[in-house]
Amino acid sequence: MVGVIGAGWPAAPAGSRPGRRVELGRGGGLAASTAQAQIGVVSGAGRRAMPARSGPALTVAEHEVLAWLSEQYAAPLVQVAVAMGRAERSARRSVARLKAAGLVEAGSVLARGGVWVWLTARGQRLAGTGFSPWRMRPGLLGHIAAVNEVRLHISRRAPDAVWMCERQLARDAARRDAHLPDGLVVVGGERHAIEVELTPKARVRTTAIISELVAGHDAVVYFCARRARPALDELAAGGQYPELFVRDLPTAVGA
Repeated sequence: MVGVIGAGWPAAPAGSRPGRRVELGRGGGLAASTAQAQIGVVSGAGRRAMPARSGPALTVAEHEVLAWLSEQYAAPLVQVAVAMGRAERSARRSVARLKAAGLVEAGSVLARGGVWVWLTARGQRLAGTGFSPWRMRPGLLGHIAAVNEVRLHISRRAPDAVWMCERQLARDAARRDAHLPDGLVVVGGERHAIEVELTPKARVRTTAIISELVAGHDAVVYFCARRARPALDELAAGGQYPELFVRDLPTAVGA
């Protein structure tokens, strides 16, 4: 329905096909620790212990946040807390347990500030997503944090939507040279490509990406930093891409 996640999501574009919705629908699903994970906060209140195959007993939320981190590469502790549905102090205790069990690394990374959390090879195996271990790349952390925040932002406004992460899209891609969005939202049978833009790209590159994405998706939604937005607003206003929508980054990222 229109307004499910407010002004941060598109309503139906002018000239859209009858019955074709490009806004997110209602619902109340929780996160699943599968490749097609629900966008939402990690399910489970963290009260029930869960055997971790050959590893330590984990709470439901701890086990599921391993899968969330596997999908998202890494996250600041504050985002881990939101994904687990916990206060930061409680999430910090869980991260300490996971680190002691050899499942995550946690610490400050250069000038990024705060504590970052990412999986070890053992944690990656236990996550059950089938993805390869990710090596810390500090230069990517700004973009990773922004994508995480967009995923959490959408989860608060459309909890029944399904998020497919970039890693899953890469694994499923029919062409190795295909452009992959930062995420894919699936809801009500629709596919919404999500792009997170922190810096402007050359116009020819941007139009090539949009043209490729609109060919295979019901909507293409850009969440932009302030300096990246004007060029995309101009493209959206031009009428060539009625499936294109441009939004500000969520406040936690864009502030």
